[in-house]
Amino acid sequence: MEIKTVGPALTGDEIKRLIDGNTVQGPMGREMYDWYYQSNGQVTGVVGASDDDSGTWEIKDSKVYCHEWDQYFDGEKLCYEWFKQERSGRYLLINVDADRSSNIEVWEIKKGNPYNM
Repeated sequence: MEIKTVGPALTGDEIKRLIDGNTVQGPMGREMYDWYYQSNGQVTGVVGASDDDSGTWEIKDSKVYCHEWDQYFDGEKLCYEWFKQERSGRYLLINVDADRSSNIEVWEIKKGNPYNM
């Protein structure tokens, strides 16, 4: 099933306004993830009930979001462009790396750190 997106990729400033100091939630396989983005470039998160990790995030080249977790994604730095999905208003992160890792869906962005990560 093709997911239609709205317009061009979000800019780095738009991505930063969405995630900086907020918690992002979406599906990761059969589990849900919650990732909290701190203003200092740190990210903490959980997938499912107990698989927690931490790492770093950054915006580069004015529109590309990258994260590097200690354990998630085998500790590899992966980069994505963010697109708004046409019908749901959710977001789709499309991987821009040469090996084209899996894309990531963002279903909800919650203000702050509601889970105290």
